[in-house]
Amino acid sequence: MISENRWGQKWLPAISTGFAARMQVRNVGGMMRRQDTTNGDLYLVATKTVTQVKGLPLLFNFGYKGANASIFGLAGNATAFRGRMFGAGAIVPTTTTYLTRIVPIPEKAKLNVDFGVGQVANQILPGVKLHSRHQFAMGISIQL
Repeated sequence: MISENRWGQKWLPAISTGFAARMQVRNVGGMMRRQDTTNGDLYLVATKTVTQVKGLPLLFNFGYKGANASIFGLAGNATAFRGRMFGAGAIVPTTTTYLTRIVPIPEKAKLNVDFGVGQVANQILPGVKLHSRHQFAMGISIQL
């Protein structure tokens, strides 16, 4: 919707919106009622790249997702359309990560455990090696 640094404003993040619609879904809820269901997600996200630290670009995002889907639509419809805020921060060097999220009870999860193996950027500048190729990573997040 709005590109980053629009109108010459260096502080302005990129603002974007999106949606996912799942129609004619015959999963748990639809199978029980013998009918197709429809559910979806709406997103509003702000993303900002920070380049003030020389040689270490940072990327931040913050957003809001609303959905009436249960377990990302895999189990069908939730009882209501609900929203949640989310955010992330990252260092920009090119990285490929294979990630797995363990969610105990997806509908009520306040605790998430993530782990993965990253093919992390090794040499990011001439003479600057991170020595971090093929690294294991683990994270725990708690919703308060």
